[in-house]
Amino acid sequence: QEELRLIPGTQGDALKVVQNLPGVARSPFGIGLLVVRGSKPWDTRVYIDGALVPLLFHFGGLYATFNSNLLQEINFQAGNFGVEWGRNIGGLVEATVRTPSQSGYHGYADLNVVDGSLLIEGPIAGNWSFAASARRSWIDILLPWGLATFFPESKDVLSFTVAPSYFDWQVRAEWKPKGGQRRFFVTLFGSSDALKLVLPNPALDPEGRGEFGTSIVYNRLLIGFDARLSEAVAFSSRTFAGIDALVITGGSDLYARGNQWPVSSRNAFAIDLAKLNLTLNAGL
Repeated sequence: QEELRLIPGTQGDALKVVQNLPGVARSPFGIGLLVVRGSKPWDTRVYIDGALVPLLFHFGGLYATFNSNLLQEINFQAGNFGVEWGRNIGGLVEATVRTPSQSGYHGYADLNVVDGSLLIEGPIAGNWSFAASARRSWIDILLPWGLATFFPESKDVLSFTVAPSYFDWQVRAEWKPKGGQRRFFVTLFGSSDALKLVLPNPALDPEGRGEFGTSIVYNRLLIGFDARLSEAVAFSSRTFAGIDALVITGGSDLYARGNQWPVSSRNAFAIDLAKLNLTLNAGL
């Protein structure tokens, strides 16, 4: 996890390392789209602890919508992934969240010109520990101020009612006996990106629409359980429910709005056939 965050060009965001891997093309203007082996960006699916997320990066591709400081590892496959990840024809990104600290309280606060973020983690009681994290951009505050201060004439050309802004959050509680081979966790996480701009000059807006906006929101409730049932058999369960909301507007009469409520459960056994040097995976 530390190695991933320190790779040059990722700005400390481990998930951005996927853009550097073989088979992935650089998206235009660094906007964070994953173009894997020539497939469309939406043909590559991203899973966090088995939960499908519809948006990997915030607007502009600056940061991922999930705090990479909470991750344990990232698996990337440009193709030929197993049948359990069906319905994909592009690539596969699978991120695994680590167990929060059980050996004391840790955290950080980061304030910069783009956004502010914080994280805190530590033990609760018994074998329970927790982690909480949030990030909020300042672009919607700094951009209108910068335009009004240094380019006052821009108010006649373009104005923002909601400048580009993003917000993401993660909360996790996990039970894991020290040295044990079982764990149970509940994770809540989500992301919100919004943008709305107005063309106040009618000469620049001959059709009279006057505004453009977009909003992408997703939230997830994820429950997971891992156990080693015997020396040769391991069990894993991931169940999540969520809501995805997409809004695109081009004036009062041109818009697209859509809501989805995904529900998914993955339950799998991994059986180690040691004498054959094989592992048999079976699940539903």
